[in-house]
Amino acid sequence: MKESVPQGSAISPTMFLSNHPNVKHTLHADDFAIWSSADYASTAKVRIQEIMNNVFKWIKDWVLSINPNKTVATKFSLRIKKRDVTLTVDDQPVPTEEATTFFGVTLEERLMWKLHIRKINQKTIGRSLIV
Repeated sequence: MKESVPQGSAISPTMFLSNHPNVKHTLHADDFAIWSSADYASTAKVRIQEIMNNVFKWIKDWVLSINPNKTVATKFSLRIKKRDVTLTVDDQPVPTEEATTFFGVTLEERLMWKLHIRKINQKTIGRSLIV
């Protein structure tokens, strides 16, 4: 372990989120997620980018690091026309995914359940229930 912050520590990056009423977050073990809901994707993007800038500044200030391979963005919308909401870290775009798994639930961009149900079905294939 090079660096770490104890789970639930008072010096965690979540302290930057408590001041923003339109951005929500969750911290579970070593996974951290932030989200915002807005009528316009550009509004949510500005909110989240502001928080991300604060969090990554805090990470640098405390000489910590994160796994860049686990930093991804997913935009959820029922709109058919896709909007660019690219987030950045150090002027580098954050990779986007059309689906993400959050607490074991696979969430798709259009908030459908097909992919999650398919994954659950694949896990259960070959398993039998003995009564």
